[in-house]
Amino acid sequence: MAEVARNERTCTACGRGHGEGTSCDTLVRQAGGGAGKAVEAPVPLNAAEEVDPLVGTQMGSFRLVRRVGRGGMGSVYLAEHVSIGSRVAVKVLHEHLTRYPELVQRFHAEARAVNLIGHENIVSIFDLDASAPRPYLIMEFLEGAPLSAWVGTPLSAGAVVPMLTQVCDALHAAHARGIVHRDLKPDNIFLVKRGRGMPFVKVLDFGIAKLVDASMPETVAGIIVGTPEYMAPEQSLSRRLDGRADLYAVGVIAYQLLTGRLPFPDEGLTAQLVAHQTRQPPAPRSICPTVPPALEAVVLRALAKTPEERFPNALALRAALEQALAPRTPPPRAAV
Repeated sequence: MAEVARNERTCTACGRGHGEGTSCDTLVRQAGGGAGKAVEAPVPLNAAEEVDPLVGTQMGSFRLVRRVGRGGMGSVYLAEHVSIGSRVAVKVLHEHLTRYPELVQRFHAEARAVNLIGHENIVSIFDLDASAPRPYLIMEFLEGAPLSAWVGTPLSAGAVVPMLTQVCDALHAAHARGIVHRDLKPDNIFLVKRGRGMPFVKVLDFGIAKLVDASMPETVAGIIVGTPEYMAPEQSLSRRLDGRADLYAVGVIAYQLLTGRLPFPDEGLTAQLVAHQTRQPPAPRSICPTVPPALEAVVLRALAKTPEERFPNALALRAALEQALAPRTPPPRAAV
């Protein structure tokens, strides 16, 4: 629930100097010093922090090289294979959480969910060790930055839509397997630079994902149920969820990227939940007039209070986003 990082004014992605309030269609910037960040967007580390005792230790066939971030569930490390040098990211459960079997189970659930989906827009998990003393996941190491690095300043529709369509592709694959992410937010969307094209999206952190058919254990009540700023009304009301709850989160993310702010800037857990349950967000164009009207309509439909009023599935939302960005063909002139 921490506040997401604000977008920097200097564009290191395209190498151009943009003025205040000017967006760039190249969304990926390199991490400091040219090194990539890992597969989630944890809290940035303080350079003056004490030495991590796990750095230099070996987990499976990989040696932990350096810690690149820390989240609520665990720390993420860059690691190298001890014999062939291949690089991965290793997420290690915090030591104080290892005494809770339900949290260790969540680690296992994340690996299983990702493996069931198997989609290129979802981060790959290669291995898992859920045993004591320190459960860990071995994942692909990604170079780029989380989407949260770009919130705070309105982005152009041309930058936002191609990224969100990839998110929809990932969600479609998950929902087809009966898996609802339940915690989609900018921190959990990673942008990878590939050549000169648009950034490639990786959706992260299926740690609280739920199988709709209940074949996977549910998240234990009271641990982590989502992030209030992006949570669909039915989720905070503990009603039955399907993939349309994730589409609501996409709507919140789209609103935030296009306008530079959340639809409900209320502070506090209760205020956020009540706002999503009861209030209509301001029209995006009332905050940022450059938002295309057709795209505004798509975002507001995704943010409908009831699932039935939203898009029926991720592919329908994807198609609507693309259509909203497509240039309109002028009507044919009448014959003289």
